Amino acid sequence: MVIFIKRVLPQITQMMKNKLPLKVHLSALFDYANYSTMRFIKYWRKSFSSIITDPSQIIPKIIVMCEQLDDQIEMKDSVPFRGYEELIINTLKYSPLRGRQCFELPSILNNKKALINIKNKDTKCFLYCLIASQLKIVCHPERVRHYENSNIIKIPEGSTFPPQYEDFEKYEDLNNLMINVF
Repeated sequence: MVIFIKRVLPQITQMMKNKLPLKVHLSALFDYANYSTMRFIKYWRKSFSSIITDPSQIIPKIIVMCEQLDDQIEMKDSVPFRGYEELIINTLKYSPLRGRQCFELPSILNNKKALINIKNKDTKCFLYCLIASQLKIVCHPERVRHYENSNIIKIPEGSTFPPQYEDFEKYEDLNNLMINVF
């Protein structure tokens, strides 16, 4: 896999340079066969993703993803590897989520009374939402004073606000939560 990718990397790099930052998703379909039963096991798919923000990262990150795919081949050594059925490289413009201060909700959402729009003036809206999910404030839950001094949520060491998408898992593990951000 890595040998093939190294041959086409100059073309891939040239195509990607003008689209940064982007998210690259590498997916491969492996073909395996169990020769003792003459049964073919096809369509075992494995994929890896990476975010690329700098042109100098394109080649190293794609090679690392290919090496990860090659490592997956060795992990299924009980069934012989026959080859790759397909290799797909998808790219899309990367626009990371950005937390910020409170903003007015569209009236269709605001009138449903199903969302809490905490009126904060700092960048800790993510933290306030996690606290709100645990406290269940009934009277004026949109007021930030309910959440500012609460220590009910543990903050991972070295965290900044707003947190990056990669930090969500740390919050989930530390606080035994499942977080869905949209």
